[in-house]
Amino acid sequence: MIDFPALAADRSGDRTVQLTVTQARRSEHPDRTTWGPEDAAPADDHWGWREFVVDGEGDLWIRLTGEGPHKGERQLRGYKPRLSFQEKSKPVPWLDLAASYGPLTDLPSDWYRQRTRS
Repeated sequence: MIDFPALAADRSGDRTVQLTVTQARRSEHPDRTTWGPEDAAPADDHWGWREFVVDGEGDLWIRLTGEGPHKGERQLRGYKPRLSFQEKSKPVPWLDLAASYGPLTDLPSDWYRQRTRS
């Protein structure tokens, strides 16, 4: 159950929406991890096996790997029409991503298998 009065207390409208979506997504997908805009970022080693997360708008973000300067940051793989090409391709640190587009939810464990089915 979503406690709207508690969410609305001392919050901006955008933050209230993000927190509401966080609670809804946690209720809807209890088997998946969801990080809200006020949650701590996961430890780096946690992401050794999670490449993708879905943001609050349903867009897909991939974790950058390798040894480059943006290792561990996220890059949009979805489609956000309101963003310019430069903004769509720019890597984003976790905290900025959660604050701007949260909540973030990992994908179901069988997503890779579902994605490859024809």
